[in-house]
Amino acid sequence: MIWSSWWKETKESDDHHDDGLLSDGSSSLESLLPEDSANKSNVSEVKRDHIVLLHDNEEETEPRKSRLMAGVLFLLFLFVTVIILYPREVDYRIASLEVDVNNATFTDKDGQLWTNWVALIELNNRNFVPISINALYLTAYLEEEHSAPVGNGQAMSLYFSPRKKQNGTINFQMPVYAPSSGRPSLIAACMFADKVTLLFDAIVDLSLLHWTGYTFNTSFSAIVDCQIPIPS
Repeated sequence: MIWSSWWKETKESDDHHDDGLLSDGSSSLESLLPEDSANKSNVSEVKRDHIVLLHDNEEETEPRKSRLMAGVLFLLFLFVTVIILYPREVDYRIASLEVDVNNATFTDKDGQLWTNWVALIELNNRNFVPISINALYLTAYLEEEHSAPVGNGQAMSLYFSPRKKQNGTINFQMPVYAPSSGRPSLIAACMFADKVTLLFDAIVDLSLLHWTGYTFNTSFSAIVDCQIPIPS
């Protein structure tokens, strides 16, 4: 009986000890930890992973926002620059054309009589930047005779401020032909009319583009008052 009781107590003790071991003899951590503790550990790991993911997304988003903002600012700067520098057409107008009373006529080496004229040209610069003209060449024609010029003029080194109307002077030389010659002449035309319409072809040599050899061409007209001193 004593032997039997000792054997039963020893076996029950061994069975109770084996309940806390795995098949390989190691103890089960999950069986030793409470179920609530294991759940809390899993939740903490999920939260930690979520925070790390959000942080990584923020780090990736910030550079994209910076690049987008830089692109928008560059396009805005480019747009404003184009608006300012885009070349706009310049308006030309002959405000007056009169004989130079201080030096009305001269005769060239071939005996041809010429008259000196002074033209007041009005230029409307609609650009946002100033315009510097290296040379402005004008050729004048009678309205009904555009085949042969009646005079030529030029002005050098003109400067016009931005967004303003300004005046400049151009010296003209016009030959005097007798009506019987059949050659067009402003003086001859004024002998038979009170006003004469002249057409002007202009060649504009901008200082900025002078080195390229490129020039702008334009045309305009002007009415000349024929109540002028006619050289004899």
